[in-house]
Parts: sequence; structure tokens; C-alpha cells
Amino acid sequence: MARSLTPLATPAAWTFTLKVSASTIDQGVPTGDVLTVDGSTTFADQLASTTHDGSHVTFVTVVTNPHLTVSSSGAVSASARRSPLAATRFGNRFGHAGDTGTWTYTLQITASLISQVVPPDRNTTVNNSATASDQLNVTGNNGAVTYIATGGDNTDLTVSPTGAVSTNGMLSAGVHTFSGTDSDVSGDAGQWSYSLTVAAGTISQIVSPRTRRALTPLRATARNSAPQAITERSATGDGR
Repeated sequence: MARSLTPLATPAAWTFTLKVSASTIDQGVPTGDVLTVDGSTTFADQLASTTHDGSHVTFVTVVTNPHLTVSSSGAVSASARRSPLAATRFGNRFGHAGDTGTWTYTLQITASLISQVVPPDRNTTVNNSATASDQLNVTGNNGAVTYIATGGDNTDLTVSPTGAVSTNGMLSAGVHTFSGTDSDVSGDAGQWSYSLTVAAGTISQIVSPRTRRALTPLRATARNSAPQAITERSATGDGR
């Protein structure tokens, strides 16, 4: 008896799908810096990233700032402007494997303090006060300093924008003090004060030549003449 064969079933098709999602690149430190105007001249920094696959990360600036520059490798530099500011840059990061993230960096530059070089006080006399002069000096500035008088004896004392101190004519005896502020082109600022002590002079009597000639014979006579007795006469004239 012949046997019938059952045909084999057709194999079913199959598929496999692997979905790979991009990771988020987190920003590491630093995220900013705070400097004084003095310290900003050598400023440089480097952005850092974490939680990525280790491949090269490219930094792209989205929100620009004229005072900060960020390279594609994350190197941060400042413009030539060295004045107080708060500059921020914001951007994206992209990894070679498709990982992405965002970054931000803020650079704050604060003003430096201009300090007066002491001693600022000087002495003169009333007779010499009309020509008295001096020069204010400071330290901690960046570039030329501008001086402004804001209080004190501004009537008798004057300061120029460059810090030259002078008087407005002859001054009375006493202590004359005035003060003000100073600043430079980088925004640094400070305060100054100045005191001028004026001493009273001695008034001497001057004898005129005519008086001197008139007194000379009298002085000579007084030296050469002998003492004389004084005779008292009575009212009757008899010498008693």
C-alpha cells in the first residue's frame, strides 16, 4: 500500500529591531569664573563634559556674547576689553555617537580697588601758600587715572583731572583738607584725600632809615655823658 507524504510547512519570516537612543551629555565644571580687572588680563578656561561615550565633543555657541569666545573644543577666552562685566555664553554639545547636551558659561569681572599712596599731607607757610603745589599718587590702577574733588575745602584747594594739587591764592593759617574719587579707563575706582597745613608767619618790625639816623646821636650822647645831679630849687629861687 502506497503511503502519502505530508508537505513541510513553509518557514515563517522573523525580524529583530534594536533601538539605540542618544545619551545626554552633561556639563562638568567649570561653568564660570569671577575675576578682578587685574586678573582678567591672563584669563583662559576650558569647558568640560561628562556622561558621554568618550568620543570627541563639539561645542557650538547658540547665544553669543561680544566679550566671550568659545572654540569648538570648548576653550574659553575673553575679548581685549578689561572692564567690569558679566558675560554669558550658551550653546549645544554634540558627540560623534549622536549624544547631545547644552552648556552655559558666565564670566564676571569686578572692578579693582585704587588705593592712595601715603603720605598725602604737606606743610607750608602763609607766605608760601599761594604757590604751594603737589601731586596725588595711587596704586592698583590700570592705565591713566582721573581725579575728581567731591568734598572738603574746595574753595582754597584745587585738583586737576590728572591729580595735580594747587591752591587758589594765599591761604590763612590752619589745616585745609579736601577729598574726592579716582577712576581709570578699566572701571577701577577708589577714594583720595589731601591735607595742607599752613603755619602762621612771624611779623617783624621794620625801622625806617630816617628814624634810625635820628636815634643814633641820642644813643651816642646817652653813652658818653656822665650822670648829673639834679638840683631842686625852692620857690624863692635860693637854691635850697
